[in-house]
Amino acid sequence: MSADINLGSTENKQSIKIEHALLIIRIAAVVAAIFVLASASIVFILNLTNPMSSIKNQQNQVLQNLNSYKNKSGNYNLLNERLRDISMITLKKNRLYRATQ
Repeated sequence: MSADINLGSTENKQSIKIEHALLIIRIAAVVAAIFVLASASIVFILNLTNPMSSIKNQQNQVLQNLNSYKNKSGNYNLLNERLRDISMITLKKNRLYRATQ
């Protein structure tokens, strides 16, 4: 007699699992939509405050300044290298001179 009574239906368990999975998917979709909306809003606001043309102008200005500093820096490095070589040569000559005395 107790074999005829089915207290836990497997169909209900399956439908509960499916409903739970759908709930998780819906929550994930809402979170993703909120994230996309927030990031799009931030990009839009940033684009309004700093338009691309002004950024391009700033970039070109910085590149021009760097080119002028590059030439000065190259000359400075070359001068430092020559001075270092000269000082090493004079140190070697001083050592040789002291050794001969």
